[in-house]
Amino acid sequence: MKLENIEMKKIIQVLDKNIQEPYKRYDIFYVSNWDCLCIDENGNKVELDPSLEVKELNVDYDAHFQIFGSISSTDWDIMVFVNDIPENEFDATAICKGYNIILPITQPYIFELKKPMNCNLAVIDCSTIKEVYKGTVDECNNSLMDTYILHENGMVNIRARMERDVQIKALRTARVLLSFLSRTEYRPQIKKALRGDLNEKLEVLKEIDFSTITELGKRNIDFKDYVKTMAFQLGQTNCLMANGVELYTKESIFGVYHFLKPHLMREDNPDLSMLELMKLSYIEECERFEFDTLIEYDYKKIQ
Repeated sequence: MKLENIEMKKIIQVLDKNIQEPYKRYDIFYVSNWDCLCIDENGNKVELDPSLEVKELNVDYDAHFQIFGSISSTDWDIMVFVNDIPENEFDATAICKGYNIILPITQPYIFELKKPMNCNLAVIDCSTIKEVYKGTVDECNNSLMDTYILHENGMVNIRARMERDVQIKALRTARVLLSFLSRTEYRPQIKKALRGDLNEKLEVLKEIDFSTITELGKRNIDFKDYVKTMAFQLGQTNCLMANGVELYTKESIFGVYHFLKPHLMREDNPDLSMLELMKLSYIEECERFEFDTLIEYDYKKIQ
């Protein structure tokens, strides 16, 4: 369908290969008026060619959502509740991007503070999450419960906790830690380990001294964001494995591991040896833990 035939106030995905720079095929826009003036993911107004091939995204403009996560977050972490999540990852990502654009437009008072939008998708079964696009259902479910009060939220959608699957958290953390370092000098070992089981991942993690990592190669990520993510994942996972305690905000993590505050708050020159210390603790916890499997899997409801 041509852009000129789309109704205004709709979320569209561009299919045409000839879209002008700096945009590209499959970018997502909000059609704001009949003159084909659109709004991109950064809130910028863009005038697109009316003859571009586009498709309207299946976005529920009245969907319920919840803001969650740390009160000091540098972006808006939002869970949008939908009837179903596309099986195709590309389509699900497009829907998330659509909500990133539409929510600040339809809810300007809630999102008055201009921060990047980071939408996720979830399907609810009665009082808990039964399916989620990014993450595991148990972690997302309990995070929404624990951080609901920290933000300006409306109706309560999650009303019951889920028992945590500690095993899947431990397995996923190994992959996350290595993935962030996949463009460094350790790329050959990491590439192989990411195709292997947990033991292979732990062996490579033992080779890498986190206190010496000062750049990420060609990986397009701010180094402070990398440090924050590593501190968050290690603090969250270690506390869950060692103490059975769930932590879902930066503040709760440095409340337990006070030495991680500079890392979590993206301060200048944090002590990277603290990441190495947390990595070694994570490896020790994994070696003590009795795993049923060493291969990552989707969340399984604990019987």
